[in-house]
Amino acid sequence: MKTLGNLTSALFLLFIASASFAGPLTVFNGWTTLANDDGVGSGGWVNPGYGGQNFDAEYLFYKIQGNQLSIGLQTGFDIISQNGQSFSGHQYFNGDLALSFDGNKSNYEYAIDFGNLTKGYTSNQTISSQGVNTGTGIDAAGLYKVTSWNNDIYYGQSAPYGMSGGSMLVAANASNFKEGTGMSGADLSFYNIFSFDLSNITGLGSNYTLDAHWTMSCGNDALDGHAEVPEPGSIALLVLGFLGLLIARRKI
Repeated sequence: MKTLGNLTSALFLLFIASASFAGPLTVFNGWTTLANDDGVGSGGWVNPGYGGQNFDAEYLFYKIQGNQLSIGLQTGFDIISQNGQSFSGHQYFNGDLALSFDGNKSNYEYAIDFGNLTKGYTSNQTISSQGVNTGTGIDAAGLYKVTSWNNDIYYGQSAPYGMSGGSMLVAANASNFKEGTGMSGADLSFYNIFSFDLSNITGLGSNYTLDAHWTMSCGNDALDGHAEVPEPGSIALLVLGFLGLLIARRKI
């Protein structure tokens, strides 16, 4: 008869055998993790749907240098191909990265568009900042101020999905936009990195909230990140204040 300890160990080993974890790519060494949902469960479960590594929404990262904010997205889903990813006879597409700086996640007021084709799950209509089913459905990559979102995805709880109305604030170029792939163990992951000056964010205070969200057109998996971030000027003042205290202490 198995003891409770042996049974717990057996269940733990079963979980390890049925789950896989990609881990962060080396390109994000030194970044701060904003969201971690890495892991594929038994039968390809990624929550709230299935699909395995190909649909695993893995990490969001951020880095601040001066007044420059960089956001990094890593997923097992192909976020580089403009034509999406085919699986079981259906085509799935890369959503836009939703951003909010006012602490209200019911309304993401900014988005990073990676310049790929975005389509709704049920309607198969193109989604762009010019409206549903207009033009090619491909917006120029960059940071946008959002006026509306389209959430035509299978799992509605994974919304928001694609920007359907907005205006560009910062265009992507060779210096502020980077994409690529990498291996972590046996798993292939894709990444996108976009950087922009925080002066483009309206009404940003000395300390602000950073919320970020991403999903694909099925909504099989999603990333939600949250951080309380001090403005670079506040960090500098804090450091100066600390140095001042040290100097004053030495004079005593």
